[in-house]
Parts: sequence; structure tokens; C-alpha cells
Amino acid sequence: MEEELVWTKRHWAKQIVGEFLERKQHVAEICVQSCLRESRP
Repeated sequence: MEEELVWTKRHWAKQIVGEFLERKQHVAEICVQSCLRESRP
């Protein structure tokens, strides 16, 4: 039972980290695009 709980917690943590990283990457892409747009004459 406890092993199952540990696995569930680990799986849950992985999902949260994955979503967080995806969101961060998305924000970084938007920043890069806007920076490139501003740097063009």
C-alpha cells in the first residue's frame, strides 16, 4: 500500500514538473519572438 502511495506521489510530481516546464518553454518562446521582432529595423 505504501509503495503505491509513493509511486502515486512521484507520478503526480512528474506531471506538475512537466506542465511547469512546458509553460516555461512556451513563455520563453514568446519572449524570444518578441525580442527578435523588436531588434529588426
